[in-house]
Amino acid sequence: MSESIHDTGLTDEICFTVSEEMLQQFAELTGDFSFLHINKVFGSAAGYRENIVHGMLPLMFLLEFETLQIPGESCRVVKAGAKFTNPVFIGEELDRKSTRL
Repeated sequence: MSESIHDTGLTDEICFTVSEEMLQQFAELTGDFSFLHINKVFGSAAGYRENIVHGMLPLMFLLEFETLQIPGESCRVVKAGAKFTNPVFIGEELDRKSTRL
């Protein structure tokens, strides 16, 4: 049975660990070299245990969700939301979930 754009409720999950390399590549991609993200002394002086990851970096993984990929169909994200409740640090494992509505 093939998927269609009308198959709602399908879920997907991605787990990954944020690496130093991811942080550097994201900074290069976006041009965001804020000291809060790349300067270890500044991150510590700003009250964090170390530099914090760019808030949008974990959201980039939305593009990997299979629930957004339907063979033979063109899909687009209509709505995406995020709550930035805690800083993310290098080495943390993140778990992202998606549900097709």
